[in-house]
Amino acid sequence: MELTTISLYTPEPGDVWEWPVISTEEPRKSPIGPSFNQRFHLAGAEADPDGRSVWLAAAFSVPGTFNKSAMTAAFRAFLARHSTLHSEFRPGSNTGELSRFIHKARVADPRKLPQNASTPAEMQNLLRRAIDDHCQAFRFPALRFLVIERPTESTVIAAFDHQHCDAYSITLAINELSHDYCAACNGHALNGDQVGDFLADTEHEATLPPPSRDDQRIQRWIEHLRHAGGTAPSFPLPLGTADNPAPQSDSTRQLLTAAEAQTCEDAFRAAGASMFTGLATALGTAIRRCGGPSRQDVLIPVHTRHNEITQRTFGWYTNTIPLTITAHNDDFAESALQTHAAFRRALELAQLPLAHVLGVIGDEFQRTRQDVYMMSYVDYRKLPTVSGPQCDKPVHISNSTAADDAQFWLWRDESGVSLRSRFPLSPTAVETMQQFWKALNETLTDALRG
Repeated sequence: MELTTISLYTPEPGDVWEWPVISTEEPRKSPIGPSFNQRFHLAGAEADPDGRSVWLAAAFSVPGTFNKSAMTAAFRAFLARHSTLHSEFRPGSNTGELSRFIHKARVADPRKLPQNASTPAEMQNLLRRAIDDHCQAFRFPALRFLVIERPTESTVIAAFDHQHCDAYSITLAINELSHDYCAACNGHALNGDQVGDFLADTEHEATLPPPSRDDQRIQRWIEHLRHAGGTAPSFPLPLGTADNPAPQSDSTRQLLTAAEAQTCEDAFRAAGASMFTGLATALGTAIRRCGGPSRQDVLIPVHTRHNEITQRTFGWYTNTIPLTITAHNDDFAESALQTHAAFRRALELAQLPLAHVLGVIGDEFQRTRQDVYMMSYVDYRKLPTVSGPQCDKPVHISNSTAADDAQFWLWRDESGVSLRSRFPLSPTAVETMQQFWKALNETLTDALRG
């Protein structure tokens, strides 16, 4: 799996085909409102209607002559399978008032898009515009199905506004679309696995009783927020943006080969940590080496797919919890042990929806920036990706927007461990990131040496 952004994604040019999604009748208003994640996303879009949309896309390659009929069958099955993709959100007359409408929709026959992109850079710009136009928070459909057709290898792209999905969902899209494309090419049955209903899960989420302020989990959240000054934690090194977001800058790099990743995991586990908490400690140690503090608070997303059905359901199934990273310059093993213990305690907060946390603490939390300092880790070896020998090169693509804080995505696959960094494009931030990446490489080299 490759994680990248549209600003770094440069596919070879070819003919671009679209499979339009069309509504076949007047949508009906649903009693189910947006989930908390959706509401947060939609509020941001409503506050900045001229800003770039936040979307995620799944891509994979298909060798040889492309079979449009097989792709049509795969796209149609995918749309029919997942309920969230039929939703449209509309703002009401009052700020914050949002209604969900459900469309009966289908995937139409493919049509060739007029375009003259002849270089990878031109194809990148074409894709950015094509996806930006459709993947909008208050549009239906908030998705786009595309294929770049070439004589020897074609690229399938399924893009979605963030309201519909999370990173796990992108792997599901790659898995299901590649499976069904190959199955349709060979005359086999399409994916028949039972999936869940994200809308029903959203409705259930809304019925959960909020905790009391005396709940110890709430008190732990308050302690984290107070340590950050009553707001979300921020990256503890200078980024040079003050209070104004800057254009987003992105970097993707491999940190460890597969063999090095296994060596590091063995060392982390020997210290009483896990692969994630060991890597988090490495990031924290790199920050400390660059002048940061020994205690570092960061937010981490955790998935809420706790049964087999939700693991096959397309939707935004994440919660957010706070993590305290300990970074002692002179004792990595002790730092990793303390960070791992903090992570185990933080997981106790995962069953508490962030919406309930913010509702209980009220004005004790003030949102002071567009972004939050965030770190995540995914082991793609344990998730479904491309299915079938006819498909390859899975890619998760995110849009490039604006940034006023740093965010990091760590992931592991068969090739090792890689890092995607998102940060403001400012001279200070670029210099800081260069120093940070150098310190991170040194920290991991030290871990490999034991």
